[in-house]
Amino acid sequence: MNGCSINYVEDWATCIREVIHQPTKGYCMSAEEIQNLNSAKSVVKAPDGSMQCCSNTSLSDLCFLYSSKELSDKKYACIAARPVTDRLSCKTYRDCLVFRDMRCLYPSLPNNTHLIRVVHDSGPALLYVGDPYLLLYTVTVSGYVPKYSFLPVNLPSMIEMLCKYMISLSGALAMLNSVPCYALDGQWILTAFIEHVFQKSIPKMEDRHFITNCILLFGTLLLVANIVLAMWTFFR
Repeated sequence: MNGCSINYVEDWATCIREVIHQPTKGYCMSAEEIQNLNSAKSVVKAPDGSMQCCSNTSLSDLCFLYSSKELSDKKYACIAARPVTDRLSCKTYRDCLVFRDMRCLYPSLPNNTHLIRVVHDSGPALLYVGDPYLLLYTVTVSGYVPKYSFLPVNLPSMIEMLCKYMISLSGALAMLNSVPCYALDGQWILTAFIEHVFQKSIPKMEDRHFITNCILLFGTLLLVANIVLAMWTFFR
């Protein structure tokens, strides 16, 4: 992604954040090619402050800004984005001086909008123009590749999510069952705890049973109050 290597699932978010915080990258192209491929008829300033030189109906063309050492004033060219992004990348025009009469083309985009190029093995590079955070939160990346075509790509993440829900639900039920409340296992846990800990300090069994019943009554009332409050909040 824009030169950032993605080897693990976590690298996807790391590379997107790197694209956001790094300066916009340009691409080297000769002045002659720019002149031949340029289809811009006029340059207008968009409401967001960016300069636009391409038709709004074009899905492949993009407005690029370029300049050189000899040509200090900024110029704009409307060129198809894919052939431009296939060229050598550059940060300044000096990166293109290894070739003769070269320019460094930067995409002319609004703030918080980036041109992102994702290279993969399944076909031509993917070009994305927009907010990188939208790409981060709408694209799901998996570290698995399905062996059979009928299996969905997100099957491992679905199984992982199911296991997380099962573990969370089992843990919640275990905690609920251990509450000192009548008819739950917490009743017998509390009884065994008090009989084991306070057998010597409180020798009378009636006193121990009284303490146990008080705690169980308080726990039962607290549990019922929580259930009623939750149901009232849900159905109101």
